[in-house]
Amino acid sequence: MRILYYRYNKQSRNKYLREKEKYESEYDEIIGVPVTSGRKLLKKEIRAIEELFETKKPSQLDIFYLNPQEIEKLPPKIAKKVNVISGKREKAPAHKLKVFLHILKEMKKRGEICLERDFPLFAGYSNLQTKQSFFNYMEQLKNLFDPLIVKNREKEGNCYKLQDMENVITEVIEKVEDMEELALLLTVLPESGIKNFSDSLKGEIYKNREVITIKNRPVEKLTPYTQQMLKDFKRAILERRYIDIWDYKIRAPEAGYDAGKYLNVIPLQLIFMNNNWYLAGVVKVWGEDVVKFFRLSFIGGYKIKEPYPPLENREKFLKFLKKFETPFTLYGEKWKKAHLRVHPSKVPYFLHKEIFPKQKILDNREENFVIEVGYTQPLEILPTIRQWIPFVEVIWSEDGTIEQQLKRELGQYLLTIPQPGGEPYTPPAQPEGRVSPRKRGRPKKNREAEKVKENTPSSIGEDEKKEGKVDKNGKNGEKRGEEKDKKSDSTPPKRKRGRPRKDKK
Repeated sequence: MRILYYRYNKQSRNKYLREKEKYESEYDEIIGVPVTSGRKLLKKEIRAIEELFETKKPSQLDIFYLNPQEIEKLPPKIAKKVNVISGKREKAPAHKLKVFLHILKEMKKRGEICLERDFPLFAGYSNLQTKQSFFNYMEQLKNLFDPLIVKNREKEGNCYKLQDMENVITEVIEKVEDMEELALLLTVLPESGIKNFSDSLKGEIYKNREVITIKNRPVEKLTPYTQQMLKDFKRAILERRYIDIWDYKIRAPEAGYDAGKYLNVIPLQLIFMNNNWYLAGVVKVWGEDVVKFFRLSFIGGYKIKEPYPPLENREKFLKFLKKFETPFTLYGEKWKKAHLRVHPSKVPYFLHKEIFPKQKILDNREENFVIEVGYTQPLEILPTIRQWIPFVEVIWSEDGTIEQQLKRELGQYLLTIPQPGGEPYTPPAQPEGRVSPRKRGRPKKNREAEKVKENTPSSIGEDEKKEGKVDKNGKNGEKRGEEKDKKSDSTPPKRKRGRPRKDKK
């Protein structure tokens, strides 16, 4: 139960009567109290507030027209449930970010904000003149701070609830049995990822790092360009906008994308798979909508475009993303089967982990361990089969493409293996007269040519140099001096700039 304790004097009585209707939608009860003590609490008023809590037991009591320091006069149990409001209505700034902060501030104070109920509180704001604009702001806030802001569907009138961050973290920690297990899971995070954790949790993580070494990072190293791409793609998915992608490193000439350019891609989800980030999007392949996976580190350029119209088979595409196995899974293709025999020495690896997509054990005997795997194209399972050669043998495939392609690839590879005793690889020599690109700066001087010049006899005698007729460089010094004298006689002296000095005499 929320109660507004509205204190007013003779001058503010009319204001109380005017604003009483505005606050009726916010509070369960409004109590008007005429006062003569200004913003201070007297003993009579303190007793009245205590009686109010004993009789009506409100969960929150907002007091109007009171100094915040006066709350200390109340008993501690009551003071926790009392808030002081100034009653002055703040003008909302025109800047969009500051409007967001104002809405978040009110949401933190009230717990939730409903469009129909709380719109009058923001009606005077410059950016929130209509209910539609207020609804747009709330939807943008929900998308920005998901899952901290959720839509309360139990109530009518588009209500938005602010989740407590401590509760969100507590729910995650409660799933782990103890602090040591949680610290073990978080050991893989970099230093920047644990700086906001508590000291006790940090201590457990540092203890684990003394005995645990992680060679392969569980997360792909992201460049600033890829980090910005993640943010832009997330915004495009939430706002349902087209994306143009070009300079994609992997060409697909069989699908009509030889130039690595994909226009009007409909983004569906961002997927972290096989230690890499992918964008799952819908593209046109020979006139049909198909789901394709784009690895973010292979995208050379992109552009976020206008919103796309409603997608017809959206649910069908999302259902495919829940069931796919690898980034090479083809949309719309039927799953085929293949049978593989595993060598007895490698059977334990296949018992404790699904190495192939849709892996099933057909024969559990060590001397004849056979598994069944699924694929939509050979590229899904062939790389893994090549890694396990000669310990994995292909017995049968449904369409026969696995055996044919494996034989062709291995035959081509065997032809490239040289005979033993060959020579190691040597890089090609640099052509003469060309400076290596690694070496920078001026080229070295030819010392031999300089020595030849020094040893050649000079045509100018030493006596001429001493007399001043010839300078050090071998030029005629007399002529140069005569030319200077002629110039000095013909040209007047240069005038000095500035004011002329006064004669002190």
